[in-house]
Amino acid sequence: MCRAGVLPQYQGHGLQKKLIGVRIQKARKLNWEWLITDTTNNPASANSLIAMGFRMYEPSVPWAWKHSCYWRLIVAGKKVPPKKGVKSGGSLKECQKKYNSD
Repeated sequence: MCRAGVLPQYQGHGLQKKLIGVRIQKARKLNWEWLITDTTNNPASANSLIAMGFRMYEPSVPWAWKHSCYWRLIVAGKKVPPKKGVKSGGSLKECQKKYNSD
């Protein structure tokens, strides 16, 4: 998934979660196994992803910024094991540590 935003005057009404939910539904219709995304210095977006079932993980080849946190969600009906060497789990606290590290 790549970027979605909610204008300040509309924030706080669950719109970002609804946008994420629509993309999850589309991924399921397309029979995708995973949705992946990243956040950088954006706890509100990280919280929305967590609320929608995403979990933090470390990709084998990071694609974003040094302090980015990576998120994934299994959208397939079956559990797909993570690739060898890819750590999964994590929380917003772990992500915030990454945001604040140098």
